[in-house]
Amino acid sequence: AAMASYFTYTCSENPPLIAPTCSPVNSPSSFGNFSNLTSTTGLPSIGFLQGAGPDPNNPCTPATGSNATPLFQSNQVASYILGDTSSAPVKGGSTGLTSCWVATYDTPGEMPSATISGLTNGITYQQGSVVAANYTCNAVSTDSDSVLDPNGYPAAGPYLTVGTCSASSGLTAGGGSPTNSSCTAVYPPALNSCTGAITVDTSEVGPHTLTVDVEDSGLNTASQQMTYTVQGNQAPLTLNTTSPLVYNHTEILSVAGGSTGGAVTYNLLSGPCTLLGNQLTANSGTGSCTLTATMLGNSNYNPVTSGISAVTLALAPQTITFTTNAPSSAAYNTSFTVAASASSGLPVSYGSAGACTGGPTYTMTNSTGTCSVIVSQAGNTNYSPATTVTQTVNATGPLGTMTPTSSNFGTVFLGITLDPVVLTVQNIGTATANLNPSLTLGSGTNKLDFTLLDNFPPFNLCTSTLAAGKTCYIVVVFFAGNTGTVSATLNVTTNSPGSPLVATFTANVIDPQANLNPTSLSFGTQNPNSSTTKTVTLKNTGTTTLSLNSIAVTGGNAANFTLTASSSPCGSSLTAGSSCVIDVTFKPTAKASYSATLQISDNSITGNTQIVPLSGSGN
Repeated sequence: AAMASYFTYTCSENPPLIAPTCSPVNSPSSFGNFSNLTSTTGLPSIGFLQGAGPDPNNPCTPATGSNATPLFQSNQVASYILGDTSSAPVKGGSTGLTSCWVATYDTPGEMPSATISGLTNGITYQQGSVVAANYTCNAVSTDSDSVLDPNGYPAAGPYLTVGTCSASSGLTAGGGSPTNSSCTAVYPPALNSCTGAITVDTSEVGPHTLTVDVEDSGLNTASQQMTYTVQGNQAPLTLNTTSPLVYNHTEILSVAGGSTGGAVTYNLLSGPCTLLGNQLTANSGTGSCTLTATMLGNSNYNPVTSGISAVTLALAPQTITFTTNAPSSAAYNTSFTVAASASSGLPVSYGSAGACTGGPTYTMTNSTGTCSVIVSQAGNTNYSPATTVTQTVNATGPLGTMTPTSSNFGTVFLGITLDPVVLTVQNIGTATANLNPSLTLGSGTNKLDFTLLDNFPPFNLCTSTLAAGKTCYIVVVFFAGNTGTVSATLNVTTNSPGSPLVATFTANVIDPQANLNPTSLSFGTQNPNSSTTKTVTLKNTGTTTLSLNSIAVTGGNAANFTLTASSSPCGSSLTAGSSCVIDVTFKPTAKASYSATLQISDNSITGNTQIVPLSGSGN
């Protein structure tokens, strides 16, 4: 009613629409005077657009400029059919509402449209896969620029915009977890079209439908649908094969994995094999065969195929009987010969391990353990490269051991005899051992320094033989009869592996001797605080160097007897036959008797510490 009251119709702006008030031409008319704008049943084919330009006094004049707002941006309520369908849209201003109005119409039967892209009708997807589709909704508008571009005004009709545009993806039968999306027409770029995207539902197994619905501003509706199927994911399929597959043997193939338990087909891709159903047979002893397995699906699951499996072909071992004459046992350092033959008639080769060497003639190199006699048959084109038989020969014979293998007597004074060293000799073999001990002296060693005893009760001294499993002893006596480093080597020659048995002996013989003159010092009586110096001569009368560790005065009156510098002082050692002087100064401090001791620490045989008593008194 308000629109009818305020609408101002100008005949010159609206030809060829004829209204009663168009005579005289250019006379204004109210909206209510349009006798040929009739309300009838049927499609809502007329609508009113309300807009406003920048000038309130001229509301139908659009704004100008590159970013100007369009004059009309939305449809009003559709309610009339224009009786004169050949006329242009009616335009007029309204004084009370300061807005511009355009009466538009559409042609009956012109409908909006919806399109889907990115999805193929009838396609199948795996469950959980990520799939996206796009959709577009369009409203029929013969002059869309009349909305977007003010310079395109007035509209010639039909004039419709997109009202709603929505998409839904889910199970065709309903339920599940459908996905939804919608778009809205926005200016810019256009009000009669919008485009959206939707993530297609693949969360459930079964037939699915993607539907896009559109409704335009004239309340016209349209719909577009596409169908697709979601198939379940099967567990990975593994082809069970035995590798290697031996020549001329058949393997029954099987698979692990899959979900549907459907039928499995096997496919041989390449290689010297024959495949019959699930039976794989090697036709050669070399090369490899590659194959796959496929488990059929059902309406809800895809087929699943295993990865390519390679089966290596190996030469089949041949059962071969060897005949040998290897003994069950053999003594150390003896030889035996083995003769072998193969039932195949192919040549044989010989090898050894353990307590022997050689082949076909073997020599026992040890008297314990076992000898492995190894006989092999060479292969051919259809069988394994070699077939091997091993026969064990037990080693027999003596095997001697001796402990200890070394003895160091350390530093010994000349002329000293030490406790004898007892060496233990054992025969851990299986036969009697022959023994021949001998002692070899080192360079500079006196022949009397090391001696082998031939009688030393209660020990069982070693003789020329030692029975299997028995023990005997060798006794070595050391006498320090020569100075310096002395050594000897005991060699026990046997008829067993590891001969000779060896033990070494070493010692360092020294002969330092300390001689003091005088052996005591008496300073007599002298005045207090006066001092007197006397001398002690130290001489090395031995044949090796005398080591001097310390020279000091000790005792209760040590403070009254001091060591003073001498013309021939003692250092840290004295060579054989050399001497040095020790000066001792006595200084009493009172009228009393004084005593102390001069101590010399060395490495002499006479006791390592030499003592010179010191005495004197104050008057």
